[in-house]
Amino acid sequence: MISLQPPWPILAQQQLLQMLGGHIEFPELDFRLKYLLDNFNCEDLTAVEFGCWHGWHTVPLARKFRHVSAIDVRPDNIAKTLLRLHLLGIKNTDVILGNVEDLHYKADVLVHIGVLYHLFNPVAHLHRVLPNCSILCLDTHINKPELTPTIEIYGGISYSGGLYREHGWKDPLSGVNDTSVWLDEDVLTSILIRHGFEIVHEKRHVVSAGPRLNIVAVRNPILYV
Repeated sequence: MISLQPPWPILAQQQLLQMLGGHIEFPELDFRLKYLLDNFNCEDLTAVEFGCWHGWHTVPLARKFRHVSAIDVRPDNIAKTLLRLHLLGIKNTDVILGNVEDLHYKADVLVHIGVLYHLFNPVAHLHRVLPNCSILCLDTHINKPELTPTIEIYGGISYSGGLYREHGWKDPLSGVNDTSVWLDEDVLTSILIRHGFEIVHEKRHVVSAGPRLNIVAVRNPILYV
């Protein structure tokens, strides 16, 4: 933990902490990352993080992985992530402003937390990004009965989900599209299997917006402890 002591002025300390949600570091590791970081030899691996938010996950990832590329579509999130990393002296990261639907990458591990359910074409997205990693750490909402049923067709196959209305750019927890699709759980797992992934960890949890699924899946078992 860094010390926010002088020469930082008191006002600057308060402003920095307020910008970063009151914390520079969090005392407990987010459970959504715990299985990945506890069960894989990460020191020689690279990771890409989709949706870095304010760098809350970027910090523990950077401390475990050889290199991390953190991506977010919102400039405010990029600025706060850069500030957090700078204050902690973390240098093995690239912080990238961009839409994950437009960027191309390749890394050993894809950390995909809190992004998939904001996409309007999540099936096409998964088919595009999964070939570029060997380990996937995914946390996403899954379809719920209240949502309007919808179908996404990819490669001549129909994939079912539910339509969710996003709340616009001004809402920091919303996606960039007007609507998004929350995939059925069996659809999501079938896509992973189709790309050669084995699910080694699966945990369901519920938040105010609805059910979520936390998955770690492996295509290259040699990386598993």
